[in-house]
Amino acid sequence: MHRGDQDPVDRERRKREVEEVRRSFTAVGRRLGTLGQQRRFSTVNPVAVQPEARSAKADPAPPAPPAALELPTVQPVPRRPTWPLAAVVLGLIFAVGVLLGRGIGDARPAPASRATPATITRTVTRSVVPPSCLTAVQRADEAIHLLVARVRDQRLSDSLTSYAAESRACRKAAPEPG
Repeated sequence: MHRGDQDPVDRERRKREVEEVRRSFTAVGRRLGTLGQQRRFSTVNPVAVQPEARSAKADPAPPAPPAALELPTVQPVPRRPTWPLAAVVLGLIFAVGVLLGRGIGDARPAPASRATPATITRTVTRSVVPPSCLTAVQRADEAIHLLVARVRDQRLSDSLTSYAAESRACRKAAPEPG
């Protein structure tokens, strides 16, 4: 706690300041005609806010609230949903786009004449691979598999020997290029 909170003189001074602020707000409220909407709250002592406890000189007789001005009543205009309007606008934009696209498409010049397509002849040559070449490729795959699997026995030796023989036969059977 602060030392000022314990001092009775300081406490009384704070009460007076709070009451002064309340009176000024009440006076403003009376001038604006909102006095009936105000509530009085007291954080210090609820009994101290009673109207009998206020001093008579602080609040002169309250003036009468001004007559309330009557404002003309305005009938709310029902809002129409906006999505149908948006759908109509989008439909119109689409229709205009289609019409413009067709108009532009028709404005293109037609081709002068259709050229007869030239006869295209293709020569397809098929290479026939000798069977010894296919066998050589299979033996090479077997040898690679055994090397990757770290098999270092008679199977690897046999696979490499048969690959070498098939590879020589493939070279002899293959036609000469050119």
